[in-house]
Amino acid sequence: ESDLKLLLRRIQRSPLGPVARTNRNFRTLDERYLRHPDRALSMSPPQRVAYLEGAEKDLVLLLGRLDRGPLGVLFRRRKSFRTLQERYL
Repeated sequence: ESDLKLLLRRIQRSPLGPVARTNRNFRTLDERYLRHPDRALSMSPPQRVAYLEGAEKDLVLLLGRLDRGPLGVLFRRRKSFRTLQERYL
């Protein structure tokens, strides 16, 4: 969850942030993980496990899309992006 939040915040603050916010999928992730973090705190343990599994799945999908996109070469140059790829892909 924390890796996904970090990546989403970095994308938002990047020069591509305004472009990313036009994407419906990005807005969904932003809404789910950044705008309502208090939802995760009020979950029961089984709900929290499902939430974290969903966060991991969302992170894997986001990393794959960023890697395959036209800017994938630029993302792969960053050590932090490569570290996330090694960890989750």
